[in-house]
Amino acid sequence: IAIEAACMAQGRPVWVVPREPAARRLAPFAEALAGPAPALFADARPLVVANELDPRTHADARRNAANAGVGEFVESWCGDFRRLDPRRIRERATKHGFNPDRGVIVSNPPYGERLDPGELGEFYRDLGRWCRQLRGWRAAFLVANADFPSAFGGRPRIKKPLKNGP
Repeated sequence: IAIEAACMAQGRPVWVVPREPAARRLAPFAEALAGPAPALFADARPLVVANELDPRTHADARRNAANAGVGEFVESWCGDFRRLDPRRIRERATKHGFNPDRGVIVSNPPYGERLDPGELGEFYRDLGRWCRQLRGWRAAFLVANADFPSAFGGRPRIKKPLKNGP
């Protein structure tokens, strides 16, 4: 999510060589998509704060961001989000010249495969309380659990069905 956010903020393609979009193999698009795609906003200096609980996954994410060419735009922190002080995020935003009262939170919280229902409900409630500390920010969650909205403490303005995983 963090890598895609940093790429999107610059309007650059999300793929990295040798990967390429499948459309390049289709005759109508081959010429238009020939060569490397330049970033639409190459001078953009986005700030993406990424947080991961698992140290091994965190190390992989940092390495992947560097390999994707967006490591300088992603501040990667490791630990439980409940210990992540929203004031720290606002301070980082201010330091980088951004309005600390506006931002986007995007998360892929647990669905319930590794936590029992009680722990999962508590997790979602904690996530809701944490997000409400960042007033003025928007939030989006990739979650496949029908209990999420009520435990989180709010109704989604928009629901988009999607397939994820197997």
